[in-house]
Amino acid sequence: MYLQDLPLEILIQVLSTLSLTDMQKLMLVNFGWRWLIQRFLSRKYHLSLLPYVDNPSAFRDVMRTSHSIISGSFALDFGLHGTTEPLINASDIDVYTGVSNAITIVEYLRNKEGYLIVPVGINPCWAWIDDYEGGITSVIRMLHPRGSKIDVVCSSRISALHPLSYFWGTLVMNFLTSDGYCSAYPSLTERGIGCIHPLRDVTPRVERCIEKYKSRGFSIRDFAQNEAEPHTSRSTKGLRKFGAQRMKVAVPWHCPHVVRSFSDAGSLHLAFSPRSRGETLYPFEEPEWIMGGSHCGGGCKLHSEGSVNPRATYF
Repeated sequence: MYLQDLPLEILIQVLSTLSLTDMQKLMLVNFGWRWLIQRFLSRKYHLSLLPYVDNPSAFRDVMRTSHSIISGSFALDFGLHGTTEPLINASDIDVYTGVSNAITIVEYLRNKEGYLIVPVGINPCWAWIDDYEGGITSVIRMLHPRGSKIDVVCSSRISALHPLSYFWGTLVMNFLTSDGYCSAYPSLTERGIGCIHPLRDVTPRVERCIEKYKSRGFSIRDFAQNEAEPHTSRSTKGLRKFGAQRMKVAVPWHCPHVVRSFSDAGSLHLAFSPRSRGETLYPFEEPEWIMGGSHCGGGCKLHSEGSVNPRATYF
């Protein structure tokens, strides 16, 4: 029996029970599964956006041209598809955009979707800016008369990805582009585990975020409390340079001492459209980060300082 011979209801039921990691593997089987999964995820994305925008397709077009992304609870809920983790009813959407493209998103939401800008006096963004430690320049909260909210977060760099490298922990380091999804710590995230950035100050706002996710059933812990098993055996092969050669080595992607980026082999990448050719990132400034700290929970005894490199090479 061929794939196209199965009833559509059965195919949808199958995909409804698979995690995104499983879908990524299934997409490698043949073109038919790849096409079906891309259509399924694109439709899921479309339906998820409907409570916030009247025209999800047009909104995704604007995201595509402005190189903007969606992160936060909305992206996390999308990434937990097919897992046993509880559903997240996101109260708003966090749209991250480059410093030169924020006005594009704001004007579209105002003129095409009917959103209103909440005055700064009512919604001061200073706490946000402090929490990101220089990763963003402003936050524009937009409110629709029907009650839906969208926060437009303006990056301090040209890349919309830059602020994500300053997040408080691994659980929320996921994002959606117009045509794809990426998770920096997929095996932890899909099991409802989040590790706190070892060197980040836990401000009152960050503490509220952590408590919010704990109340939703997630396990929030330090890297030192992370089990050794996911630190090592779930690692994937990556390329590392030794002298003039690049060799395949086992990389413990969950270790806070490992230099990470969203395009490395430790991240999960899923494309919803053939036009994206499997890429969910952009051919310009992409951040690298190292969380640092004293303990990783996986057996290594390294100590490193945390840092963010905003000009990592795209590959």
